[in-house]
Amino acid sequence: MNECSIAIVGATGAVGQVFLQIIEEREFPAERIRLCASERSVGKKLKVRGEEIAVEMATPELLSEVDFAFIAASTAVSRELAPLAARNGAVAIDDSSAFRMEPDVPLVVPEVNGDDLDEHRGIVAIPNCTTTPLVMALKPLHEMNAVQRVIAATYQSVTGTGAAAAAELESQSQSALDGEQADAEVYPHPIAFNVLPHVEPFWENGYTNEEMKMQNETRKILHAPDVRVSATCVRVPVYVSHSEAVNIEFTDAISPGEVREILASAPGLRVLTGGIGVPVACCSAMSSGSSISTAPGFSASATLKALRTISGVLSGRRTVCAHLVMGRNMETESMFWWLSLWSRWVPAWPMRQTSGARSMLASATPVTRLVAPGPRVPRQTPALPVNRP
Repeated sequence: MNECSIAIVGATGAVGQVFLQIIEEREFPAERIRLCASERSVGKKLKVRGEEIAVEMATPELLSEVDFAFIAASTAVSRELAPLAARNGAVAIDDSSAFRMEPDVPLVVPEVNGDDLDEHRGIVAIPNCTTTPLVMALKPLHEMNAVQRVIAATYQSVTGTGAAAAAELESQSQSALDGEQADAEVYPHPIAFNVLPHVEPFWENGYTNEEMKMQNETRKILHAPDVRVSATCVRVPVYVSHSEAVNIEFTDAISPGEVREILASAPGLRVLTGGIGVPVACCSAMSSGSSISTAPGFSASATLKALRTISGVLSGRRTVCAHLVMGRNMETESMFWWLSLWSRWVPAWPMRQTSGARSMLASATPVTRLVAPGPRVPRQTPALPVNRP
């Protein structure tokens, strides 16, 4: 594309900082870059492509002078500024959840549904961090063998919440190792040495907001409203790299070999063999400079760099299980996956039926203990024992 003028709203935040790095890495053809943030950051200078640029407020005048406005801020800020940018002639590419499910706003992953960009009216939405890797794997498979059902469990790093969560993980870890109480502020419970199966608030149906995002956004992106999606989202004490374990049920029988072959030829995916994918290795790959494929002008939609597969023990079943390790540089556009695939027989359980399941389990045996909807955590993190001289 020809050079353009862009604005980055939220430039001083964790997402904005990595976004600026990616602009340099990809040599994004921006003739002029405007950096925007809250009033307290106005005047602060950030170095971009060797040049110091002062932070400004995102005014109507500024937005009228740019071609694209990349918004990496809160939902409230997005709701205010995205329509303002569109009215002033810019294309707003929004990273929040503010417009994702709006019928007239494309929710786009370029490698999956880039054609939807033709229908934009000035605002383009970016999917949730757990939806993007899922649909990038599902899309090529769905085209060859229609996906009927997806059951996913996520293991999400703290940088998905932001820099404050990463700092809290560090401080809590040190406190626990020192035998002190780990105080929780960002999350309702300590995250150090713990897992929190409570990513965003609960809905009345028993799912969290994060889990419903995966369901609704996947259906919209794939243009597959009948695909059944059930997700359990869990925050884990990892700094960078989300992971997903995914069970996919197809219409017809499919083998792991067929799945690997399909994914190997899909845009934005890289199939690797050997070893086991883990978040630490994923972060190492992030700095290796692997190539990424994105649609020109809309690179704000996240893409994948690495995809790792392992063959399974059975074939010919129509259920394929996948374990994904996806490294994401904060909430920005660099993603990396390792995917372990295997095929096995899995009963076609219905989607989560909260009330009926709870009734059956509650009357089953004395050892079954049910937890009412609310923060789902194993227990409060204790201070770790320390050997002292």
